[in-house]
Formats: sequence, structure tokens, C-alpha cells
Amino acid sequence: MSTRNVNPGFGMHPNPDQPYDVFLWKGGGLQSDAFPFGTCKHFWVREMYRKIGTGKNTAAQPSTPAEVRKAGEIAPTNNPKAYIAPHDM
Repeated sequence: MSTRNVNPGFGMHPNPDQPYDVFLWKGGGLQSDAFPFGTCKHFWVREMYRKIGTGKNTAAQPSTPAEVRKAGEIAPTNNPKAYIAPHDM
């Protein structure tokens, strides 16, 4: 979705019909002088899950980033702007 034009007209100025990173811009919304990054108020919330059990007893357990790190797993780093709505960028 970040390399294909899935939302024509909502890309970044000056080429709103060009592809844009939906994970960073979340939709963008209409741009103006007052809102150069768009009017979209969407933002991402990180949810992490850990696999527990085996075989038929396998399940996904919600986990905090701290719990994941404590278990020795490395969570990928996301761009901090992914958690901010374009309207507020």
C-alpha cells in the first residue's frame, strides 16, 4: 500500500495523485495552508501478541513491548510519526 496509489488525490503536495506511505500518513486527508500535512485524524496504535502453547493449544496472547523485550524478543522499530495523526504533525 505504500508503493501503490491506493488513495488517489490524498497524497502529499504537490503531487496528490502519487503513492505515499500509508503507514506514516494514515490517509492524509485534504491539504491546505492551515493543514499542510492534511486533515486526517487517524493514527496507528501498536498491538503486540506473543504465541503461546503448541499444536491445537496454540493461541495469541496480547503483550506489551516491555513483556516482549523481557522474553528476549526484539520488536521492530517504527517511525514515531506513525502514532501521530497527520492533522497534528
